[in-house]
Amino acid sequence: MNKVSLSEYAKHRGVAKSRISYLLKEGRLKKSAQREGRRVWIDPEIADRELEKNLDARWVHKKRVSAQEKKRAIEKAGVGGLDRHALTTLLIQYKVANEKFAYEVNQGKWILKDEVFEKTAKILLAVKTRLLGVVPGVTGEFWERIGKDEADRLLKTVEQKIIEALQELSGLEI
Repeated sequence: MNKVSLSEYAKHRGVAKSRISYLLKEGRLKKSAQREGRRVWIDPEIADRELEKNLDARWVHKKRVSAQEKKRAIEKAGVGGLDRHALTTLLIQYKVANEKFAYEVNQGKWILKDEVFEKTAKILLAVKTRLLGVVPGVTGEFWERIGKDEADRLLKTVEQKIIEALQELSGLEI
């Protein structure tokens, strides 16, 4: 059993020494605490298990962050030279820009990517349908002007060229 002082355990948990004293008085650390005169020794492993069992979420404190960890987080975020006021101003500007964008999307000033793809697909489908409808639409007229056999041969060639063009277009990345 590795026992530590009240202060060391408070540091381990990232809370004030008074918080650990309070928990001892409440009886939440009965099994892990041992008194020797006025000194209190705590087994950290047992105390951690006791606290996990006996504490509700409002008593759990976040671990304190060291100055070095704060500095790394600031550098990573790219806001190193900014004071609190400047950061607050940036946050407000971001929120305003975000709200403005949402408003403009609702007003139809911006088209979302999914809507662009949907509209493009509808247009391409209409083009395909119209192109494939060309051959049947002119078949009767061709039969009258150049004869049935010649018209069929010519229209099959046109239809094949239309199908090839559509296949080529369908393979393009948009």
